[in-house]
Parts: sequence; C-alpha cells; structure tokens
Amino acid sequence: MERQIMGISHARASLEQSISERISEFLRRCNKRGHSHPLHQKQFPNYTRLAKLCFCNKSTITRIATGEQSKVDKETLDVICALSGISPPASLKKLFLHCDDMQERQRRLEDAEEAVKNGANSVGDVIDAIMFGIQQRVKELHG
Repeated sequence: MERQIMGISHARASLEQSISERISEFLRRCNKRGHSHPLHQKQFPNYTRLAKLCFCNKSTITRIATGEQSKVDKETLDVICALSGISPPASLKKLFLHCDDMQERQRRLEDAEEAVKNGANSVGDVIDAIMFGIQQRVKELHG
C-alpha cells in the first residue's frame, strides 16, 4: 500500500491517508537515509531535532514513529502535525498563495527552532510560536 501511495501525487495521497498514516510518513521522511541533504533538512528535522522541539527524548519520537507508543501528549502531537503540514494544512491555497507546501513547512520549522533558540520553556511555547508565524504570514498576505 505504501508503495502505491508514494507513486501518487502528494495532494492526492494526503486525501487517501489517515492522520496517523500521514504522521508516520512525515516521521519516516525525518529519519530517511540521505537526511544530510540541505533541502531535506529544511523540511524534515531528524529525530534529535524533532525531540528538542517537542521537549521530549529522541526515543519517544522513535517509539511514536514505530507505533510502539500510541498515546502522545497533545502538544507534542500538535507540533508534529504543524511541522508536517497536516494541521493546519500547509497547502491552504487561499492562505498561502505566496508559497508551496515545502516553503510553508520550512517556515514552520524555522519558527519552532527560533522559539527554542529564544528560550521556549515548553512544547506549548513552540506550538504557540508556530501558530503565531502562520498568523503573521496570513496577515502579510491579506494585509
């Protein structure tokens, strides 16, 4: 099934996947071989970076990715969904006419990393920074 999805356009595949499948796909891409490529790093944080943004251990991200851990803290799930472009969707054309999914995911990752760099105290602070960044981009676009 996964091979079939990989052959379809990303937008269509997203419509045919459950949220848990989309999260798994995002985490798979975060852990993908060849992760050292700069374009890949701009969209997909490795598990160490993602754990730092979620204020958890790398092993927690690994357990989520492998399905060993099915219960996930709400705010951690919010960060993963936002960074992956699942929710809020990165492809809302009405909101993000100025960029594609890839650029929006990059901006969300930049917002999250900037929050941690500036002393975010919790995963809640990180999700707040991501949401603030989205709101600012929407405001800039719609004046």
